[in-house]
Amino acid sequence: MATVPPLVSLTNECPPTANLSGHAVYGTIPPVFERHEAALLLILGFGGVSVVLAMLHGQVRKRVFHDDNNVDTAFDAGGRVSTSLTAVTVASQFLWPGDILQSSTITVKSGISGPLWYTVGAVINIALFPIVSVYLKTRAPGAKTYLQIMYARYGRAAHILFIAMALMVNLCVISTLVVAGVATIKAATIDASDEFCVVIIAVLFGSYSFIGKVTHSKMIMCPFL
Repeated sequence: MATVPPLVSLTNECPPTANLSGHAVYGTIPPVFERHEAALLLILGFGGVSVVLAMLHGQVRKRVFHDDNNVDTAFDAGGRVSTSLTAVTVASQFLWPGDILQSSTITVKSGISGPLWYTVGAVINIALFPIVSVYLKTRAPGAKTYLQIMYARYGRAAHILFIAMALMVNLCVISTLVVAGVATIKAATIDASDEFCVVIIAVLFGSYSFIGKVTHSKMIMCPFL
């Protein structure tokens, strides 16, 4: 007696809906790029375009708006943070790569409830800190960093303490983004090692950040995200 073949094959491309324990089982997406293809695509593609845009934006700021090329304007936009730059900063924080990647990972592993509760936890920080920033700029409009406010309000000891905390926070954020970037590149690249991914990330983001400084980097990152 002939057997009827199954209509759906249980493979990674079409995974089963549940295993013996009753939990959902999801397939994996195979990598599609070779290592040299990923390096060329990221460095010459996104990296090259970003460097060109950063250089063009720098020339416009220099020729049209006559901005000075010094440390003050390079690292904090000269203290003149416009409404558009603030909007770009808030939008880039809403679309933080770590949040997008992690919520997608939780969706694949846990289902649709994973990104929901992850978003509930992440959106609180994103919603509260713009309010704190506006309050800070209202009370101390001449301050360029919150560390200056801590020094003026609480003295040298508190200033040193907050400097140490700020450095630790920056290290944690950089580590999180690097780990998320390495996981993304490894997921899309065949036989990509951790060292290869870290070098790609360092060259990619370090190049246009070094050339474009803070203002240009935010202008580039927001459309990319």
